[in-house]
Amino acid sequence: MPELMTEMSLLTMQDILRRVSARIEGADASVRLLAHALASPLLDEPNLVTRLRSRLSAHPALEMRIRSALHRAGMYSVEQYRDQHPLDVDDRTLGQPTPPTAVCDNPRLRIRVASLTVNEDYDDVADDVVYCIITTEAETASELHLLPPTNELDEGDTQNYGTTAGIIWGADNKLAPPGGNMHINYDCFESDQADGFNQLAEAAAELVGGVGGIPIPGLEGGWTVPGSAVASLIMSLLALDTDDYLLNAQQIIDKELLLELTQGRYWNLRRSDSGTFWAWDWTLRLEAWGCTDDGTL
Repeated sequence: MPELMTEMSLLTMQDILRRVSARIEGADASVRLLAHALASPLLDEPNLVTRLRSRLSAHPALEMRIRSALHRAGMYSVEQYRDQHPLDVDDRTLGQPTPPTAVCDNPRLRIRVASLTVNEDYDDVADDVVYCIITTEAETASELHLLPPTNELDEGDTQNYGTTAGIIWGADNKLAPPGGNMHINYDCFESDQADGFNQLAEAAAELVGGVGGIPIPGLEGGWTVPGSAVASLIMSLLALDTDDYLLNAQQIIDKELLLELTQGRYWNLRRSDSGTFWAWDWTLRLEAWGCTDDGTL
């Protein structure tokens, strides 16, 4: 599908820092929620903040890394930031997915990562083991998925994912209506340590539960999450990870393309980079399918 063929963009640590700084300066909902959870408790704080604070407190090393990253990005006092930026009414409640009105009324989709190909491997000694954090946000719901580690992949090797293992949209094993534009964020890592992904999965379960995330039945490592909390979850999960953070891609699927995607389409996301002593080149293949009754949004 030519409209969705994307060259992935690499984010340096400075790029990530600037992205966090912009969110802090803009006081977006996810940053406000995270600041309230990191600050000292208030008597009348929402239950959502209390739950998230409890989950962060259970991972002191993770909490310290998040605090340090926020400080580097310009949030020098979480208490002062919290006092300056109270939570909006919408931040105090968890949004629920919009229920469908018919079996297949408007365009309904499932989207999955079908495969990952290592065109050039980053780790020339032990080959590449790759895993990803992928979030998909739409008008009706937000989902967070952990794409499990690949086998060791040498140059030219491909990892094919099962139908459920690679799902990034379509909770509860069902076609789901996006209801409008979709925003997909891909963060992928080359594993340097044996338990890197296991640490990530453990923290994800804790933090997602702390903000009211709901595990998706039949999809291990998949949750539906409140839209306003997605960014803070990603920030927290990335802060924990110590493996090589090699790529980030952000993609918007315009609502005008949803009808075509129901007919069964695929597209590729590809990213490469190189340095004096290293180079890598990866391709993700995405597939979408679905149904619609009347072809409207």
